[in-house]
Amino acid sequence: MLSRVLAFLRPPAEGGPSLVVSSVWSLLLRIAGMGVTFVVGVQLARYLGPAGFGIYGVVIGIMMLLNSAAQLGLPVLSTRETAVAWSRGDWPRLRGVIRWFAVAVATAGLLLAVLFILAAQLWPGADAQFRGAAWWGAALVPVFALTVLVSAELRGLDRLVMGQSLEVFVRPAAMSILCVAAFLARGSMDAPLALALNFTSAALALLLGFYWLHRRLPAAARRASPERHTREWRRAGLPLALSEILRQLEGTYALLIVGALATAAETGLFRVASSCALVVATPLSVLHVVLAPTLARLHKDRDREKLARLLTMAARIMLAASAGALLFLAVAGHWLISLMFGPQYAGSSLPLVVLVAAQGVGAFFGVGFVLLAMGDSERQLSLCYLASVIVGATAAVPLTLAWGAVGAAAAAVAGGLANNGLAWYFVRRRMGLDCSALGLAIRRHP
Repeated sequence: MLSRVLAFLRPPAEGGPSLVVSSVWSLLLRIAGMGVTFVVGVQLARYLGPAGFGIYGVVIGIMMLLNSAAQLGLPVLSTRETAVAWSRGDWPRLRGVIRWFAVAVATAGLLLAVLFILAAQLWPGADAQFRGAAWWGAALVPVFALTVLVSAELRGLDRLVMGQSLEVFVRPAAMSILCVAAFLARGSMDAPLALALNFTSAALALLLGFYWLHRRLPAAARRASPERHTREWRRAGLPLALSEILRQLEGTYALLIVGALATAAETGLFRVASSCALVVATPLSVLHVVLAPTLARLHKDRDREKLARLLTMAARIMLAASAGALLFLAVAGHWLISLMFGPQYAGSSLPLVVLVAAQGVGAFFGVGFVLLAMGDSERQLSLCYLASVIVGATAAVPLTLAWGAVGAAAAAVAGGLANNGLAWYFVRRRMGLDCSALGLAIRRHP
């Protein structure tokens, strides 16, 4: 009986019922990770105060942008490549993806880390706390980039839960434990120490990811001579790299603009709102991660009917989850933030409601951007994120000057409409599929 249960829970090579099973386990993992991440946010907000939390948030925002550049678009490509190579038993190609992608990401991460350190130390307006935090932020760049890559490869190898746990649960759990230990030992915390603890927890998660990846590979794959398809990978990876940088910029430009145009305390308020919005988006991110390998296979197999059903189901679930979260936060958001973070962060409640409304806009249009990434439409995906950044950042400057954190959050609505609406258009035009909540409209191609 136990063997049958384990066989059912183990994702088969062709997917099928494993999608539902993986979604359930992923949801449980994301709920646990959401709780731990929320605890870490509360810890840092209370330990650092609004000004220190603002500095921490700006450094993390810059680090995440550099981390996206260091990835070179390879994590998304690796999910696609490993999923296909694994299903076909192409061990030389699989070994080549794992080896050469890691070398490329590590090299790019180290180079960008050096540039980050030099820029932070030479920047005339930077204070001592920012410069100290920048050292650890730079060290995080290659570590974060490699963790994202390993996580993507595990997901491509049908280890969907493992592939999410490193970033979702392992790193924030280690971070929470280290924060408690450091605060008890010192009685206080500043932004450089918080970044140092973040680096330590990220390094632990990366080591665990390497171990899991090694265990997952069969002996034949470990013995195979790695194949290198540089031209093919570069052609697909460069647009994906641009898309990932733009995607990260889409998530951080508002914080950076608030940091540049407002006070450190106002930046801290927006950081709390954006962190809470990420927690609220947990059910949406579950679908994104779980669906990516399946969308890649269905697109390769040209199974358009299953694609249409899957896209519509995902969009409707996302829209329902976003609407429920928006209603709840509109009623109880102010009270919850004051209770958890302290009354000094009560001003984060309205920006949070606006950010969740922006998530609802994206939810209506579904997972078109995931399908574009998995369906050989990297250039169209880049255009979607480029439109989002241009529209959102252009709106964010005057709105932030006028209304601070609330204005920056409002700009995210315009950016989300541009991004997701354009992704819906490209999926409709190129694939004849409606990925929105009104989907299941299929246009047959000859």
